[in-house]
Amino acid sequence: MNPFGGASIQAKPPEKGSFPLDRAGQCRAVAHEFLGCIEIHKRDYSACKDLSKAYLQCRMDKNLMQQEDLSKLGFDEKQQESGKAKDEKTRQVLSFNTDILV
Repeated sequence: MNPFGGASIQAKPPEKGSFPLDRAGQCRAVAHEFLGCIEIHKRDYSACKDLSKAYLQCRMDKNLMQQEDLSKLGFDEKQQESGKAKDEKTRQVLSFNTDILV
């Protein structure tokens, strides 16, 4: 019963279950690289998706989470190829803008 008289909220367990924390820091370097990428790209996750994939793969390799096909976790090969093309286009635009400033 909720002490404030409102309806109580039923908590849901995580879809994939719980998994151990990376207390030994086995995947810490990849995690920091991903977080740095997110900060540099102003929270644009799509620019850092390859690092996210590397982090999840590291966790699976170190038995910190259950082995899972990465396509089931949202990493589709078609999306990855379009993301690489987007990154290349962004690099070209940035290098062009830098040439103008010099």
